[in-house]
Amino acid sequence: MLGRSVAQLVRSILILMRSKMKFIFLWTWNLALCLLIVGKGFPPIRESMLTILSSIFIVASVYIYNDINDVEMDKENEVKKYRPIVSGLISKSDAQRIVYLLGFIGLSLAWLVNLYSFSFLLIFYILFYAYSYPPIRLKKRLFGKDFTLFIATPILCLTANYAISNDFSIMAFSSALLSGLLSLTSGPAAREAEDIVEDKKYGVRSISTMFSWETKIRFMILGIIMQMILVPFIQFKFGSNLLLPVISVVILLLLLRFSYSSLATYDYNNFKKAYNIGFLHWLISPITFVLLSSGIPLFF
Repeated sequence: MLGRSVAQLVRSILILMRSKMKFIFLWTWNLALCLLIVGKGFPPIRESMLTILSSIFIVASVYIYNDINDVEMDKENEVKKYRPIVSGLISKSDAQRIVYLLGFIGLSLAWLVNLYSFSFLLIFYILFYAYSYPPIRLKKRLFGKDFTLFIATPILCLTANYAISNDFSIMAFSSALLSGLLSLTSGPAAREAEDIVEDKKYGVRSISTMFSWETKIRFMILGIIMQMILVPFIQFKFGSNLLLPVISVVILLLLLRFSYSSLATYDYNNFKKAYNIGFLHWLISPITFVLLSSGIPLFF
């Protein structure tokens, strides 16, 4: 009987974590690249693996908790209504227990690294818990959704930084801020096809719900232009030759071109091209800083 209960628990955990795999990857990718930048391409294995594992469990915990509190909202979404909790595949009570279990495992692993890394990951956990916790519900506060998604990237970077080093890495933090800035400026437009209907209906006061499509695209274009200035400047600041800035600017010019063509009206297929290019830049930009931190001669 006990074995069957444990097997059912493991099955439920795997189902819920698989449904959150996109977000687990995105946040863990940011964390892993910060570890590589701080470790100059070769961070210590023990601390790095513990930090990555802890972030996987923490991210899964807070996103599953968000699904628990978003059941009514997600029923309005043609994609999200098939998620495990909304569809009834996993009960809310079982999901809640899994939230606590994954959170405990994640924070315990972070504690094994050091106090500073644990503290920043705890801040990340509390921030996202408050994002969904009904009495606070940062998600529904004025620009709370946008602020949370922006500030979380630097927090994770600090987690990675102090997991393997006692010195603050300005290169890693700059990379994290650039990623956060791209998410802040491009996210409102990107959420047009994902969250806009239920967010408006349930009173989420974000950039995405409070401004017109044209304003959100203009905000996105402003963010792209800022990236075109800041990314090469910071790359040069850390000793890069022309190769990395040119690659970054070419990708951003493509993003600018498809973003501008979406200015007049929302067209899913057209905007999807801009989204894919923006995602490519989001993936590649931190890698350029990993290459710089590693001291590979090709990029100096």
